[in-house]
Amino acid sequence: MKLKYIVRLSLALMICTFVLSSSVISATTKASTTSVLDSGSTRLFVDPPSIIDMSLTPGTSFTVDVKVENVFDLYTWSLVLSWDPALLNVTSVVEGPFLAEVAPEGTFFIDKRYQEAGYIDEACSILGPYPGAEGNGTLVTATFLVEQLGETTLDLKDTALIDSKIVHIPHTADDGYFLNTAIIIYTDKYSYSTGDTMHLGLTVINPLDHAITVCIAVWLEEPDGSKTLLLHAHAKTLPAGFRYSNPDFKTFELPSIPPGVYTWHAALLNRSTHKILIEDTAEWEFV
Repeated sequence: MKLKYIVRLSLALMICTFVLSSSVISATTKASTTSVLDSGSTRLFVDPPSIIDMSLTPGTSFTVDVKVENVFDLYTWSLVLSWDPALLNVTSVVEGPFLAEVAPEGTFFIDKRYQEAGYIDEACSILGPYPGAEGNGTLVTATFLVEQLGETTLDLKDTALIDSKIVHIPHTADDGYFLNTAIIIYTDKYSYSTGDTMHLGLTVINPLDHAITVCIAVWLEEPDGSKTLLLHAHAKTLPAGFRYSNPDFKTFELPSIPPGVYTWHAALLNRSTHKILIEDTAEWEFV
């Protein structure tokens, strides 16, 4: 990743060098300019910073922006945004208006997407000998298709901000977060045989700002469709912001069982009607 960052940064610097070589921005334009920004530091961030939405089920989409705040003379930028590719699929990446609005000759935008690895690699520069952008604005907008239930960090990294003098602009970079479930069940691998040890993981979250009372159920569905209840916890109150996460919720040494695909189910149930509020599954194979 370090080598890749150097290559991307070199490209950005080449863009700056090329467009600035045609002429020099006048000293009265650059040297005497006084920033109208506040004294706070420059910041890159994902907006919204936290997407917690149980309605974002598989097949739905959502959009996030990568924005800059409190910047002066931004001429070139580059960044990487990564996520869990099993959970989200990037479907669109669009340059934001921040540089384009101050670029009489337009911008040069580089968009590289690596869905299998779960990241995008973006860069942009103003074309021509002009001052950079100042203030707050959107650098890039990405749209994601939800593939399954779960949580992931929208990790903003390998960021670079460069001004029209080809000088790096110090800044911070704040990640985003996505969650569309309150319960997650998973196994440590997909395929098992007789004598193998299975580590069954469970995460239970209350992302709300108030306590909720629910029932929690975990059961196994066998290849023939029959079901075996593992856990049924009645009327559990989950405080606001509650989070339980254990990769060894249950550990099993597997005996000889019929081969086929099995499915773990975990669900939060309405405490009165016992109807499923939200459910997650984890398939595994016995061979």
